[in-house]
This record gives sequence, C-alpha cells and structure tokens, in this order.
Amino acid sequence: MDSNTAVVKAMEKLERLNLPILVRANIEDSLMKDLILPDLDLGERPIITAEFDVDLVSVQIGQRDWQWNKETGDMVHCGTFMTSAQEVQEPEGAGAF
Repeated sequence: MDSNTAVVKAMEKLERLNLPILVRANIEDSLMKDLILPDLDLGERPIITAEFDVDLVSVQIGQRDWQWNKETGDMVHCGTFMTSAQEVQEPEGAGAF
C-alpha cells in the first residue's frame, strides 16, 4: 500500500472519532506532509489505527506513529519503529560464558 492510500484510510478512521474540524485538519496536514512515511515499506496490509483518550489523539500507520493534543490539534509526538520484535535477534554468542 502506498503512503497516500494509507493516509486516506487513517483519515477515514479519524472521521469516526468525531473530533473538532480544526483538530482533524491539523492531523490530516501533518500526515500528508510527513517526510518519513513515503519512504517506509508498508506492505500490502499495514496496521492503521486511529484512537483517542482523555488528552491525546493517536494515529499509527505501519511503523510510523503520531500523537496530537485532542483539544488544540498540536502535534506532541511522532516516531518510527525501525524493527519489530520478531526481527530482533540475539547476537551470536550473547549470554554465553
């Protein structure tokens, strides 16, 4: 899946959260302008989530995630997971004495 399609799917999920229009607009702007997301290999069916709690709105697309203040729409965090837990292997000889 390409990054533009993934952003559209994330925005569809955000629509269901009934966020204020300004907050949704800030989130969409951040996602569309993200410089890292297009370079990630998202695979055919990446994880795409959109949720909120008392203070934050969180979105995850593949290995990339973001958080925004729920009331203002200001971004407070973004990050990228470079490996999954399954990809991490113990180095050869680790733990051996």
